[in-house]
Amino acid sequence: MKSKRSLVRAILFVLRLQKNVSARHRSESRRVPNNVARPLVRCESTKNRRRSSHKCAHRHRNSAPSSSFPLRTPQTTSRSSTGSRSPAEWPVNFGVYSGMSQPYSIGLDDSRGKPLISVCAGAAHTLASTALLCRQQSLDEPATRALEKVATSPLLRGISVQRQGTIEPTERKKNGDLDERLQRKAVKTNMITMYGAILAIEQGDSDALTIVLEKNQIDVNSPISTGPYQQYSTRWTLLDVAINLNHADCVHALQKYNAVENFQMNTIEKRKKAVLDAIHYSEAEVASLRQGAISKENEKHLNNMVAHIDLLRKMKAALDSPKSPDPLFSAKVEALSNSSAAIHVIPHSLSDIVLKYKIEWSVYPDFEIVFGLCVEPKTDMNTIIVKGLESSLRLIFRISVGGVDSFSAPITCSPGMIEISAWQDVDNKRDGWSDRLTEIENLTNEIEKHRQSLVWQRVFLMTENGQKRKKNGLKELFSASSKFSKNASRGVYLASLVYTEGKVLCTVDDCIPILPIDESVLSISKDDHHWLMKMSRCWDQVGGLMDTNPNAYANNISLSLRTKLINAAVAMQHALGIRDIGHLHYLPITYESCTFLLTVRFLDSNQQVQGLTLRWLTFEKLLRKKMATPAIDMLTKETVNILNFFESSQIPLRRGLYLCYLKLHSSLNSIRVVVPDNLPSILPFVNIRDNPHITKEEWQWIKSTDFNKEFQATRPQIEMHKLLSNALTTLLHDLDIDSDLVPGHRLYHTEIIQPSNDVSMILVLPRSDEVCSAPTGSVKNTDFFEQRRGCSSIPIPVFEMIHLYTYQPQFISTYCRLSIFLEHFLMISQYEQRKCLLENDAKVYRSQCEILTDFQKRLDEIWQSARWISRIALEARDKHVRVSRSAIPLGRLLAPLSPDEYTHLPSSSSEVELRPEKAIFNLLNARPRSLLASPQGSYRNIDSLYRRRKASMDARFQSQQSTSTEKDLVMDRPLIEEKRSVRGNIVVCVAYDCGLSKGSKVPLSISGNTTAQEVVSLVLEQVAKATVNGEEEINSPDESEFCLVSIVGHRERRLKPETALLRVQNPWVQGNLFVRKLDDLLAAVEYGNESPV
Repeated sequence: MKSKRSLVRAILFVLRLQKNVSARHRSESRRVPNNVARPLVRCESTKNRRRSSHKCAHRHRNSAPSSSFPLRTPQTTSRSSTGSRSPAEWPVNFGVYSGMSQPYSIGLDDSRGKPLISVCAGAAHTLASTALLCRQQSLDEPATRALEKVATSPLLRGISVQRQGTIEPTERKKNGDLDERLQRKAVKTNMITMYGAILAIEQGDSDALTIVLEKNQIDVNSPISTGPYQQYSTRWTLLDVAINLNHADCVHALQKYNAVENFQMNTIEKRKKAVLDAIHYSEAEVASLRQGAISKENEKHLNNMVAHIDLLRKMKAALDSPKSPDPLFSAKVEALSNSSAAIHVIPHSLSDIVLKYKIEWSVYPDFEIVFGLCVEPKTDMNTIIVKGLESSLRLIFRISVGGVDSFSAPITCSPGMIEISAWQDVDNKRDGWSDRLTEIENLTNEIEKHRQSLVWQRVFLMTENGQKRKKNGLKELFSASSKFSKNASRGVYLASLVYTEGKVLCTVDDCIPILPIDESVLSISKDDHHWLMKMSRCWDQVGGLMDTNPNAYANNISLSLRTKLINAAVAMQHALGIRDIGHLHYLPITYESCTFLLTVRFLDSNQQVQGLTLRWLTFEKLLRKKMATPAIDMLTKETVNILNFFESSQIPLRRGLYLCYLKLHSSLNSIRVVVPDNLPSILPFVNIRDNPHITKEEWQWIKSTDFNKEFQATRPQIEMHKLLSNALTTLLHDLDIDSDLVPGHRLYHTEIIQPSNDVSMILVLPRSDEVCSAPTGSVKNTDFFEQRRGCSSIPIPVFEMIHLYTYQPQFISTYCRLSIFLEHFLMISQYEQRKCLLENDAKVYRSQCEILTDFQKRLDEIWQSARWISRIALEARDKHVRVSRSAIPLGRLLAPLSPDEYTHLPSSSSEVELRPEKAIFNLLNARPRSLLASPQGSYRNIDSLYRRRKASMDARFQSQQSTSTEKDLVMDRPLIEEKRSVRGNIVVCVAYDCGLSKGSKVPLSISGNTTAQEVVSLVLEQVAKATVNGEEEINSPDESEFCLVSIVGHRERRLKPETALLRVQNPWVQGNLFVRKLDDLLAAVEYGNESPV
């Protein structure tokens, strides 16, 4: 026993020494300048070489390069431009879409005496690679699952399992003794690590305990199975030892690894009894050892037990005088759904031992009656989720801290009373992703049951099961790799971009793998491309779609091309040795008569690929290569842009509520949606707050504002108004939308879009005639306009695929699998039915077509319910509805909530320029309007790097020769002259019979160029919404029959339709505004001079 403890002490000492040495090396490396290399001692360099060679000896020849070997540092880019940060240091800002950065950036490195292309990965690449590894499902996991199943057993918590390669072997060797050997090794490892953790806790060394927990996978909540603790009748854990010794730092270290209080010691009485029982047992053990035979082993054991008794007595002394914890510093509560709430806590002191939190809630502020309580044992997180609350209640919460002895005094959570509700309660809507997942899962089970039927097995026997399994021998290895195309000049080709950290998988010709599909076809249709995009989400289904006789469907153009696509994909799988060859790029890459269909796949460093004609090449070397044909050369230069799009589309938004802008562009053959250039899986956005949930109270304010209902804004509604106003200011400014066009924009309030449980979106829509802009030229012109504000446009079907794969990967994967299967076999059934000569055969195929058509119809209904952007775009573009029930104009929404905030019209133009406005929009923002000037702007053409460098060098040379003004040769967006935006808040009274009370008022927020005709239109729209009942159609009167007038005393001035209200002269600027009919001349004067009695 003593020798084991000595060994453990030595291990802890070495670990602590390594930590101190590494920390000293890091501090010294920070002090050493970048241009001075740190000299290596010969023994140190030799040791490093041995370690690296030892690691490489166990790696496969074609394994993905490990991330432990660093890439070229981003300093190569920062050297050429002084004062700028490296791409890895660029922050990933989810607050606004313009703050996002690209995963990769391209620059020129001058460190070698000549400009060379350098590719650097940024912080966005780290997020994307993490999301990819978490979301990508390996298609070859049978060998790994067995090992992982063994490794997750309770005895193997200290062993890490390395994922096997992605090559599926033809024969797997079964080793019956593998599990037993792994278990013996795990037990031994677990005992050593548990000894080290116990020793660190007993000595109060939290740093050593943290090192042991970091380097080993220990179940901190499992009973101690070593030493004297395992002999006691009460179960002891590591946390119990730290609590009983009053070592707060060790308790906090264990709680960071999800340690919770032991239920056998959840009170102070149970702890005292467990310690007393341990003392009695240990004293009896010591007495028996002293009476036993004298031996060296017994003497060691006796000394250890005596030391252990002293430790138990320290525990008893600590438990006799426990300390109550201090109350929390603050706590904030917010609703998460109509049945749950979240409490964010800030502890008052970190020196206290906190074991649990007690949360109570009630409808009474004094907690006269407690409606419920719960105890949260996990204290490592600062957010506590309370579930099972009653909906539609206004509750108040309080929380207290539980220590070893008792609970602290409770504190009330701010902001006090909150409503437990959801925005769906306003219209009683209950439609979420859980229902869609359930429906598509039920449909999958029915389709699978139909596939197992006898009729299906007989009709499609040759298609699915008729293929003979071929052995992948050495001949197949060479023949698959020899099919790669080296000179692609005409036709359609399948290319695969497989990459890892800083390297790309290439052939021996230093080219990405390319296989021909059909050299007689010059392009591919949108339907076939979209079909292949769905196919790339389920490559494991490609084997069931292959037919034994590809020439059978040569007469059917669609089936023939798709058969060739499937054969090319299978050939690529065999050539690379991986079944998942990646996701298809969202558009074909075309160069003259050559079209490339490119798939992109990110590999982990532990995965390996097959092929003697493949090798890994760095990004820089690949981009510097000159390819055999111009088409392949163009494809290579687009590699970084393709990777930027691929990785950017994998990054989901962080948890929160967002305001998004919906804008469409139409072309001759597609409708494209505007998305951020650096995050194409979502619409242009700005963050409103971190809580994605909107309560019924907050949503009712927006709905009531649209229908002009009188209400008194509550505190949550005022807070929501401020957050929404600030978010609108930021979003519309980043999109460069003119302030005069802002009042015509609309806020969509029929529903809140929820891509996932952690993200919610409120949509902003342009006018109905501006939602989808008509084609004004080529797509390149539209993209150039969107690039000026950091956006781009992609087809709606592509956006739906990318968006759902980012936020609902399970749903979109299941949908693609079912859609591919049904579409493929439905086409085959229809084709075979037309070919049938026998009536019985035609009847069988007809029945199969009817069944598959019914499945396809049900799948389309599920898919249509998930396509929220198509549904909202169709509703927002409807020009036949004069007054929309689903959106509210921003001019009405942004009007102040309290009457004290309203301002009268300025009396003169000088007052307009000098008087400070309480305007909601303040476009004089310090953020730059040009997004291309920001550091995350990427170059879409590599050749432009050299052209830009040459232009800057020529400009520098000319400035030295001449004193003339130096021209800025760097192409950027034209500067926009910013003018001070003048805004005002007005109140317009209704002076006609509209069904409302006399003198009804409509508050509005207007810009400096808002005309009288626009004000009349807004007032008529709001009055029409306020007078409608239920689901009746809203009919707004003809605005040409009404006018806007200003009343001063008994005088009236009718304003012309084109008159800008903020430019009206005295004395009419001081008058009251009314909307009346043109033929009712005295209506406004009568309303304006009435006074209440």
